Amino acid sequence: MCEQTVTLVHHVKGEDGDTYNCTTYDKASWFARQTISTSGDGAKPVNSYEVRIMTQEDISPSMGDYVVLGAVANVTAPSDLAKHDHFRVTAIGDNRRGWLAHWRLSGQ
Repeated sequence: MCEQTVTLVHHVKGEDGDTYNCTTYDKASWFARQTISTSGDGAKPVNSYEVRIMTQEDISPSMGDYVVLGAVANVTAPSDLAKHDHFRVTAIGDNRRGWLAHWRLSGQ
């Protein structure tokens, strides 16, 4: 179930510019689906993602971070992720209690 590798790309804003710290996890699940987003322009399909990272660690994800399918080592800008399946984190769940401890990260 949780046999995929994902990378959490943590976005850090600094006075000297933005940096991106990459941490890879090899016990994760990746789920992608198409949903409908409605706006004033009507409805359009969008990709929605949900990832579970199986760990008891405090990985401290933040809204606006990125999750990448697979291992990524160096990111200097979000455009570096264009060739990878990835999403921007818009929801975070800390589910580290119980016997299936994990973080749940969702986004589009």
